[in-house]
Amino acid sequence: MKPVILVLGGGTGGLMTAHFLRNKLGSNCRIIVFEKEEKNVFAPSLLWLMVGKRKTKDVYRSTKLIAKKGIELIKIVLQSTKF
Repeated sequence: MKPVILVLGGGTGGLMTAHFLRNKLGSNCRIIVFEKEEKNVFAPSLLWLMVGKRKTKDVYRSTKLIAKKGIELIKIVLQSTKF
């Protein structure tokens, strides 16, 4: 059985962590991201928004895109971290 890695939150840090682990570990494990939102702000783009180089719609990313990278996404509001 493959090890399972749980990432709580699909913001910039959670998505970067999930991608890093996928790249490092390959398909030797399952990576599951728990996220409540359909879209998240890509924080590094906020600077471009402030100076008028991006529009508001351009700084949001769909959390569903990570599924294309072999990372599972569960849309949920977590009430507890007891697994």
